[in-house]
Amino acid sequence: MNKKILVILVLILVFVFSTTALASLTFTTDAITGTSNSAIDLGTGNTLYFQNTNNGPITTGTGLVTLGGSLTVTGSATFPTLVANRIPLISTGGLITSDAGIITQGVAGEQKIVGTANATFTVCASNSLNKNKCDYVATGTADEVTIQAAIDALPATGGRVILMDGTFNTTSAILTRYGLWLQGQGAGTIIQAGAGTWAPNRAVIVAKNDAAVKGATAGNDITVSDMTINIGGLANVAGVYSWGYASASTNVAVRRCKIKNSGASGYGVYGTTSADLTVSNSWFETLGDSAIEVRASTRTSVIGNAFNSVGALQVYADAGSGGVTMTGNLLYNSSVFGTYSTGVYISGFTFTSNIFKRGAGSSAALTLKNMDGAVVTGNVFDNSAETSAFSNAMVILSSVSPVTRNVIIANNTFSLGTASSGAISYPGIQVSGADVAIISENMIYTPGTTTSTGILVDNAAAAGVVIEGNTIKGAGAGASRVGISVASATGVHLEGNHFDTLETGVSVAASATGTRVVGPLWTTSVTVPITNSGTGTKYAGISSLLPTYADNTAALAGGLVAGDPYRTATGVFMVTY
Repeated sequence: MNKKILVILVLILVFVFSTTALASLTFTTDAITGTSNSAIDLGTGNTLYFQNTNNGPITTGTGLVTLGGSLTVTGSATFPTLVANRIPLISTGGLITSDAGIITQGVAGEQKIVGTANATFTVCASNSLNKNKCDYVATGTADEVTIQAAIDALPATGGRVILMDGTFNTTSAILTRYGLWLQGQGAGTIIQAGAGTWAPNRAVIVAKNDAAVKGATAGNDITVSDMTINIGGLANVAGVYSWGYASASTNVAVRRCKIKNSGASGYGVYGTTSADLTVSNSWFETLGDSAIEVRASTRTSVIGNAFNSVGALQVYADAGSGGVTMTGNLLYNSSVFGTYSTGVYISGFTFTSNIFKRGAGSSAALTLKNMDGAVVTGNVFDNSAETSAFSNAMVILSSVSPVTRNVIIANNTFSLGTASSGAISYPGIQVSGADVAIISENMIYTPGTTTSTGILVDNAAAAGVVIEGNTIKGAGAGASRVGISVASATGVHLEGNHFDTLETGVSVAASATGTRVVGPLWTTSVTVPITNSGTGTKYAGISSLLPTYADNTAALAGGLVAGDPYRTATGVFMVTY
């Protein structure tokens, strides 16, 4: 009887297990096979280990692993099938992490691969949103340490470090590595410089070729983009520094950045021994020194930027630099210079489609100094808002030796302001030094009510200057309202210029030598087409524009002075003596 009862109990147990848990899991020598959803419940506080004593792999197959909590991988993990570039893991609320840097997961359903082989890292500021999505999170103090860690974790071939929205407080330079793209999320990504140790790099971001620091090519193929760099009023600190150091840094680009607020000798972008530096679509303001300065550098491109309230120069290139291209920039209330150095030429400058906007009391908008080969074309020069006393032209060809040579200034528009309550307009173009220059097809409006000059050639250092096809309009007749004024220079050639609403079209001073005036010299509402006191002045094709007098006595009585041309009633060309 007891044996019968025992058999019955065994049969009941077998029946129960075979219709529940054991119906869905079949244990064999090398597999666990399930036919329906199954669970392994270890109870509170217990741990389930998957272990292979021979250190072989444990794989998930091709399906998905669903986690209700967290998974920690203490080694590496391999998931054999990637669908649409996603790891086949799902977490419904926990984190998937690995101390080997293989897998991380930010939030439910978002997987990514990180580690030493990855070429993109994200860095959150201490005040960024969704910090659990980032690979690195800064603390809000000395955040360059966190950013540097992300940069240093990139492979040797380069990669991208993305700075999320928020403020990164820095106390020393961030150093690039070869092939880095340091990218923010726009103006809301702010690198805020503060008191700290800025020597010897002296910039917020430094691309530096130094084998002893980040590598002999660490300053090559670098892009910094989409962020605000606030220099924090620090003196002798730049926003971005392209520093060749041991060898020229090449292909450094600053794009879509706002760089501002430096102290004395603080720059926006500074390049030393740099090649192919590009600064584009960026904004510079409130800087203690130049917005962009290059020294001993070649092939610099400045494209589509805006400059405002720069303490020194918008763009500066020293005597060791050349090949600067400026296109489509807005330059407000400061200057662009070629070089301060003397005795050395710099070559290869082009200024195209820029807007030079000058406010009250500013210096020249563009100074060409020591340049060999420069093209200034299609620009707008506007200082129409000027009302204070100032004495600089918008464009100056400097007399500093060696004088600028082989220059073309063509197809530009000048809208000049006035000083002394509207009485004086200073020149649109002033040629104080040149060795072969062509000034052609420019439009100049000069509204001074007592004194104005469209183009002024005023120095013995100016020679071989051709001024042709320009249109110069003033505000009316007046003793000192002149379209083109020539003094002290030699061999200036004037041809086919158009003057409107001026007292005098062309004025040749006694100090000028060998000036040639060729018509037709179109004039509208100009009282005197030409006044001449120069030596060896020659005329061609302009007699129909000249005043008519019977003889020299009549010409003098009519107000002409020695050297002024006139014609007789029969069309004979004469010069007053």
